[in-house]
Order: sequence, then C-alpha cells, then structure tokens
Amino acid sequence: PAIKVLEGTAADGKKFVAAGSMLELGDRAPGLHEKIGQAIAARDIDILITVGRLAEFIAKGALAAGMGRDRVFRAENSEAAAGVIRDLAGPSDVILIKGSRAAKMEGIIECFTMSCSR
Repeated sequence: PAIKVLEGTAADGKKFVAAGSMLELGDRAPGLHEKIGQAIAARDIDILITVGRLAEFIAKGALAAGMGRDRVFRAENSEAAAGVIRDLAGPSDVILIKGSRAAKMEGIIECFTMSCSR
C-alpha cells in the first residue's frame, strides 16, 4: 500500500523509495524482499535505495523485473542512504522511507534534521 500511495502522489520531481530490511519475516524473508523489489519496479518509481543486508533482495527483485541499474542504489546503513538521497534528490522530489524498526530507517531523517557522521 505505501508504494501505491507514493505512485499516486503528485510530484513535480522524482519519486524515491528508501527500503530497509524487514528482519521479522523469518525464512521467507529473501523471497518476500524480492517480491517487494518487483513491485517497486512495476510502479512509477524513479529511484530505489536499499538499506541493509536483506534489502539486497529488494534490489535484486527490482533489477530482475527491469528497473535500470542506474536507478537502484545500495546503502549499508541509514547514514549512507541519506548520503545517496542528498546527492540525488531535489526540492520537488518525494521520498518514501520504509523498513522495520530494526533497520533504523529513522536515521535517514535524522541526517537531515539533526546530524549524522556524513
């Protein structure tokens, strides 16, 4: 649903998804992460940034579904993801940040509202 909301949001700029690992999915996690990547690739989303080890499967799914390599970025943690956003995003862009609490995705926002090591 969150991806559908982003897709339907009017934006003068690009649409970003910063997707973090979902650590509570157990043995099914890799396949479910890949399905999310496929869903992102099928939507009107310009940039995908994955955060964390399991989120690598999101990138894998998006690439397998045809999302261009120049539109998929991998970050080790939220600070690195914030750096990618800082480098690519403009004032008219819309960014969806989604992931489990354990992925600490709030760190992306903190890098823009407080401070982070980058």
